[in-house]
Amino acid sequence: GLAGAGLGLAAPLALATKTYADFETHMARTAVLLGLGKTEAAFVSLSDKAKQLGRDTEWSAGDAAQAMSLFAARGFRANEILKAVDPTLALATTGMIDLGEATKIVSSIMHGMSEDVGQLSAITDILATAATKSGASVADLGHFFEVGLVAVVAPCLFVNKRERFAQFHHGKCLGCGRER
Repeated sequence: GLAGAGLGLAAPLALATKTYADFETHMARTAVLLGLGKTEAAFVSLSDKAKQLGRDTEWSAGDAAQAMSLFAARGFRANEILKAVDPTLALATTGMIDLGEATKIVSSIMHGMSEDVGQLSAITDILATAATKSGASVADLGHFFEVGLVAVVAPCLFVNKRERFAQFHHGKCLGCGRER
C-alpha cells in the first residue's frame, strides 16, 4: 500500500532532480566557457532562454543548456548562442538527430560559410527542406559542412545560400553540376 505509493512518487522526483542537475551542470559549463559570472546579464539571459525553451518545446531546459554549452565550446558568444539555440533545437527535432549532431552541423555552417547567426533560422529551414525533398538525412547533408566541402567550394560557385541548398534539393553534385 503505502510503500508502493512511496516508490511510485520517488521515480518522478529522482528524474526531476537529475534533470535539474543536468541543467545546472550545462549552464555552469557554459558560464566557464564564456567567462561569465552567474549573475552577469548575459548568463541570466542564457539561463532564462534555456528555461523558456524547456517550457515551450519538446526539449527540456537541460537539453537547451547542453546545446548552449556545446556552442560555447565551439567559440560562439552569448548573444550568438541566444540566436542559435532555437533553430538548432528545431533542426534536431526535424532531422531526428541529437543535439550534439545538430550543434555540430549548425556551427560548421556558421563558421564554414561565414553566415550571420541571424540567418540561421532560414538556413536550417532550407537544410531540413532539402533533406526531406532529396531523401537524404539532415545528418548526411550536414556532413558536407562538417568536412568543409561545401564551405570551401559553394561560396565560390553560387550567388547565395538558397542556390547552394537548392543544389542539394535537386540532387546536383556541388562543383560539377552532375547528378549524384
